[in-house]
Amino acid sequence: MDAESKKNFIIFLEKNPKLYAIAKSDMCISLLGQLSKQGLPVDEIKKIKGFSFMTEKDIETLLELLVTLKVLNKEKIVGKTIYFANNNTKLFLEIYNETKKQYNVG
Repeated sequence: MDAESKKNFIIFLEKNPKLYAIAKSDMCISLLGQLSKQGLPVDEIKKIKGFSFMTEKDIETLLELLVTLKVLNKEKIVGKTIYFANNNTKLFLEIYNETKKQYNVG
C-alpha cells in the first residue's frame, strides 16, 4: 500500500498540477481541510488557528485565488459568501492525507 498511495498521489498531481504548490503549503492544506468539512464565510475562517493574524481582505484574496484555480467553490447565502471544498479537492485531500501517513510530503 505504501508504494500504491505514493503512486496515486503522483498521478493525481500530474492530472492536477496546480495542486502541487497547494500540497506544499501547510496553510492551504489546513484551510482546505476545514472547508472540506463545512463551508465557512471569511469571518469564520479568520477564527481558525493560523488565520487570526490575517486580515479578512487577505483571507478573501487567498480564497478567491483558490476559487479561480477551481479548488474551492463559493455560494452567496443570506448575504454572506460561503466558501467550500469541491469533490475534486476532497479527493485530493484524501489522497494527500493517505500519502502523508506513509511519506513525508507537504
